[in-house]
Amino acid sequence: MSYTLDVWYYTDTHDADEPVSVRSESDLELVLRELVEHEQPHPTQVSAPELPTRGLAEIPDRMFKIGVAHRGEVGAMLYFGPTSEGVEGIWMTRADEPAGDAPTLYRDVDSRREFPADAVLPLSSVGKALREFQSTGVRPDCVQWQEADTF
Repeated sequence: MSYTLDVWYYTDTHDADEPVSVRSESDLELVLRELVEHEQPHPTQVSAPELPTRGLAEIPDRMFKIGVAHRGEVGAMLYFGPTSEGVEGIWMTRADEPAGDAPTLYRDVDSRREFPADAVLPLSSVGKALREFQSTGVRPDCVQWQEADTF
C-alpha cells in the first residue's frame, strides 16, 4: 500500500493552514526542494490521512516534525507513533557521526527547542525515510533513531 503524505509548510505563495498532498516521489522531491528554498518559521509537519487518528480533534496517531536547513542539504526528523514492531513512542533521527558544523534546526521554534547535532542527516536520508513511511505507515527503519522526551 502507498499512503498519501500531508505536508504542512510555508512558501511565498502557500502557508501551512492547508497541507500539500504528496502522492509520488516527484511530489516529495518538489516539497523537499521548497523546504530548502523557503525558510520555515516552524518545523514542517507530515502525516498520512489514511492512517488512524485520536480523539474528537482527529489528531493523527503518528506524525513527523522536520527541521530543514534553509539553503542547505540537511534536516532532522522527530517522529511519534508506532515502530514496525508495534512499539509506541517518540524518537528523533540519529546520525552515524554528528555533523560538526551542523546548522541549528528547531524541533519547536517558539520554545527554542533545538534538534541535537547528532540528529542532523543529509536531506537525501530525510527523503528516503519519508518514502519508506509512505510505503509502510510506521517509523522508517532506513535511518537510525534515538529516543526523544517530547514531540
